[in-house]
Amino acid sequence: IKTKPDVVQKAVHLDVLISNTSESDQSMELLISAHLVDKNSQKQLKDLRQNFLLKKGVNQLQLTYSLGKNAKLWSEYSPALYQLQIDIFQNGKKIDAQQSVFGLREFKTTGKSFVINGNKTFLRGRHDACVFPLTGYAPMELNEWLKYYKTIKEYGFNHVRFHSWCPPEAAFEAADLMGVYLQPELPYWGLIENQPSHPVTQF
Repeated sequence: IKTKPDVVQKAVHLDVLISNTSESDQSMELLISAHLVDKNSQKQLKDLRQNFLLKKGVNQLQLTYSLGKNAKLWSEYSPALYQLQIDIFQNGKKIDAQQSVFGLREFKTTGKSFVINGNKTFLRGRHDACVFPLTGYAPMELNEWLKYYKTIKEYGFNHVRFHSWCPPEAAFEAADLMGVYLQPELPYWGLIENQPSHPVTQF
């Protein structure tokens, strides 16, 4: 499930890949459900049911799921998250299910300013060069990254630049929960040669 939040429509656009491993086309029913997860609420949203004919092989479905006119936006001040689940039924029997967690937000530039959900913001952050002297490697557990971002926010920061590296999945999960903007980068630090055939340019 790939989620594309739409702040204007208060909805999320979904790209769903479903593999039909049988030898023929199959009639399926999709049930899309979601609930808001934040400190104060776990509001359940209205379900969406749709029938599909899945062709043999890989199918790509594009759907739009409404979050309602009172949908909560995600930002550093209100890191509200939605947990979305898609169940697949065949002949009334559930045969598969997948989940995805996302925030309803739009981060872009307007003129020379960064804007989150229509409000100007300033990235106040730190440089993280993957230096973990006590262990020699970045933590992989969610709780460790929650502690890390808690310290970041106590200093008034809202942003972390991961210089020339990309942190593990737990770092992204914790940032979603804590309301922290991330800048992961490719694992390269140095000059890029102005030659199309150069290995670094190709990378």
